[in-house]
Order: sequence, then structure tokens, then C-alpha cells
Amino acid sequence: MYIRQCFRTVEGERRAYWALVESVRTERGPRQNVVAWLGALDQAGRLGGIEGG
Repeated sequence: MYIRQCFRTVEGERRAYWALVESVRTERGPRQNVVAWLGALDQAGRLGGIEGG
């Protein structure tokens, strides 16, 4: 599993969100399934630290 950065346009502004993704091998080749949406995270949140201090 790994985290993937996804981009969405909200009110004309491009915003970055994060998703927890797992790789699954299928007959058609590898695919990625989103396990959970993590939302907007700062660097400490992505690295497993406590957000907000």
C-alpha cells in the first residue's frame, strides 16, 4: 500500500488530496484500488506524525 496525491478543482482552484491505495494484480495487469480517502494532509500527516502539534 502507498499514498497517492490526487487533484481536484474546487471553485476554480486546484487542490491536492491524498488517498491510501493498494495494488492488485488482475488478468488484465496491475490495478490500483483506493482503500481510503485521507483528505488534505500536511507533511507531518503524510509521514504519520500528529497533526496540529
